[in-house]
Amino acid sequence: ELESLTYSLSTDLLTPILSIQKTADKLIKKNAQDLSEKDLGSLKGIQARADLVGKQINNLLRISQLSQQELNIEEIDPAKVVKKVFKSYAKEVKEYQISKVIKDLPACCADRDLLELVFDNLISNAIKYTAGQNAPEIQIGYQPDQNPGRVIYYVQDNGIGFDPEAKELVFSKFQTLNNQENQQGSGIGLTLAKLIINKHNGSIWAESEEGKGATFYFDLA
Repeated sequence: ELESLTYSLSTDLLTPILSIQKTADKLIKKNAQDLSEKDLGSLKGIQARADLVGKQINNLLRISQLSQQELNIEEIDPAKVVKKVFKSYAKEVKEYQISKVIKDLPACCADRDLLELVFDNLISNAIKYTAGQNAPEIQIGYQPDQNPGRVIYYVQDNGIGFDPEAKELVFSKFQTLNNQENQQGSGIGLTLAKLIINKHNGSIWAESEEGKGATFYFDLA
């Protein structure tokens, strides 16, 4: 019943959010030259916040559907998935001058769409917390394990990091570890990433220090 209610409310909320996005976009395109810098900035702020809310609602929808979803397992080249995700954030990467490093990644067996969603949430999280830092960098790689059949992937950034004692909280629903205005979020994305990895019988965890970036690790059983 809770999953059904979440799905219903999320779909209802998407309609006005999409309307706000569409209206803000039209106003910006039509009146950009006639608006003051302050008013244009306000409109872009509305658009950005609507985009954020829309993404979080979509994450809620995926969470509500995940328990009933069957995995479509196939062999995947994770590097292609990562490059696709980075392409969708090309504007942000360019704006914040983020250096991205994609190391050789061994193939894995997973649900392609869900794995893309994991990388999307981890990379968008890294972008959010490296934005504004000096020489921001995001690195995607893997490390071998003592078990030859296990591969541990990671997404690493050199952003603001977080208190290592709070590393379990980052995957909690509606939990964020930073309240700065330009780093808003609800924590749903990392919760979704964990649920997806768990559905693959894998594990996901984070390591960080305040001011020294963060690294998110996960494996796929």
